[in-house]
Amino acid sequence: MFGLFFLALFVRFATAFGAAFGVLYGILTAFLIAFWDLTGNAKNLLRGSWGRFLHPGNLSGVGFASTQETAFSYWYSCSGAVPLYLGIPVSTAEECAAAAADFGFPYRSDNEGWDPLGWMLPPWEIYGSDSTVFAPDLRATYADELILAYEREVGARSSIELTYVDKKTRDIYDDTCNGNLPTPSTDAECSYFVIANVPGLERDYRGVIARYETRTLSWLTLLASYTYSSSKGSVDYSQSTNVVADWYPWHFDNRYGYLSGHRAHQLKLNGYFLIKGDWTIAFDANWASPFTWTPFEDRIVNPEIPYGAHYLEPRGNREANSNYQLDLQVSKGFTLGQVRLMLIGSVLNALSTERPTTVCGRVYGCGDVDMGGPTDWQTPRRYEVGFRVEF
Repeated sequence: MFGLFFLALFVRFATAFGAAFGVLYGILTAFLIAFWDLTGNAKNLLRGSWGRFLHPGNLSGVGFASTQETAFSYWYSCSGAVPLYLGIPVSTAEECAAAAADFGFPYRSDNEGWDPLGWMLPPWEIYGSDSTVFAPDLRATYADELILAYEREVGARSSIELTYVDKKTRDIYDDTCNGNLPTPSTDAECSYFVIANVPGLERDYRGVIARYETRTLSWLTLLASYTYSSSKGSVDYSQSTNVVADWYPWHFDNRYGYLSGHRAHQLKLNGYFLIKGDWTIAFDANWASPFTWTPFEDRIVNPEIPYGAHYLEPRGNREANSNYQLDLQVSKGFTLGQVRLMLIGSVLNALSTERPTTVCGRVYGCGDVDMGGPTDWQTPRRYEVGFRVEF
């Protein structure tokens, strides 16, 4: 029989900033939640839910549309930001000035000593001098999420659960050349940028989760899970000003594929032991299958590229390495009258694994690192101590 059936239907408002600034429009948002006690004894439960949700990235629109009393700019450091974001390796102030001249970007030396190589100003980092242009038919980004689950009791205070998750994010908006609307083309005008629902920007997540939870033993709590999933799309989570849809075809080619958070397989095991004397030993272990990366070229290799990355293969086409980590925590409680003091000690990354978490995707490498080589690693073993007071 059905234990609960709940339907909520209401309107949420978002703001569209287009020709008619400040026009409000509504998104019909629905939630459907139900569970079914299959055998009538609470040992076999079937649950389901569906909902349409406004994406939190919609809140960035307010910031883009706000009027600036004074214009401001973000200058790129020639030592750090220029090679990182523009892919231009520079080692002297003269090289940075020459690179800025090639781009047509303003350059300035540093009289304060922050960066002896100087600073470069990309035009997309100038704010407040002109009003942000929004497409008049801009729609708020939303996500449709379906969750289905079956849970069964398998002993005293223990259960297994199988869950299916399907989440689709649509109407994603970002900035693009004005000539790309309604249809992008190689000869599209790019005299200014427009924030719009660029066709083809989407995210899809599907996953199956198997979970086992037990508290059969009074001194042990254990939760284990395995997830098989796929995270694909044409844009990672963004605040609507990424270089994902600026110039055609450079920022449109091969942009759909596996996203940065994709892991086909994930295992998690966590729980804690309660030991006589008010001691607690907790653990949190996880393993994830290889993450993905994409080879790309930029202006250094191909001067026709205005800026940013041009993917040479479908997004996430290559795999790097798997990752795993174990965290441990020990705590001891003391009762002082009506006050309870808990001393806590933690070891993060107890095995001190330093496996790569990011690799270089540039076809010509990243400094001394070749394409496909690691550029960032797990933080090695570290310790934390603390306390908690309960009263």
